[in-house]
Amino acid sequence: MVVIGDGGEWIWKYSAERFRFTLAGGGEQRPVEILDFYHAVENLGKAQGAIFSDCESARAKEWLAHWRDRMRQGEADAVIGEIEQRATKARGPKQRAELRLRAAYFREHRERMRYPEFEAEGLPIGSGAIEGTCKSLVKGRMDCVGQRWDSQKGIERMTALRVRLFNKRWDDLWENIGAQEAA
Repeated sequence: MVVIGDGGEWIWKYSAERFRFTLAGGGEQRPVEILDFYHAVENLGKAQGAIFSDCESARAKEWLAHWRDRMRQGEADAVIGEIEQRATKARGPKQRAELRLRAAYFREHRERMRYPEFEAEGLPIGSGAIEGTCKSLVKGRMDCVGQRWDSQKGIERMTALRVRLFNKRWDDLWENIGAQEAA
């Protein structure tokens, strides 16, 4: 199981509480947690904004591209070091505070930023495809004009049906229902 998140603390807390599995041998299986790469880049962009007065300058763009590439190559410690070093040379307390905040963000998620390792395992490093599927598969059906859903069971049941339909397992559902009725 993989959990991809934008860095919100609630996501990782939910993951730790809900996605633990006890293995047959007594061990515990926890999900792989990945910080969405594009949210990580967004935070790197906020560091860029604190460092450079003009983020559209060639120098600022080169800085962002360089550190984005290094982050993608799994060099989270180098990114953290760069931002921390920039914080020590900050022009003022506001800039220093912003850079320290960004460095803390990356330190907190260091283990979730092993992008080359995740990609080598065939895991996604971005949540875009998942978000798009949720939007088209679930929200598109649940958010129609005149729709009323019970906030718990109705949504869960409709989502289960939509997932079956999406995965082309609709016929399996009816075969299982028929077998249950016959028993």
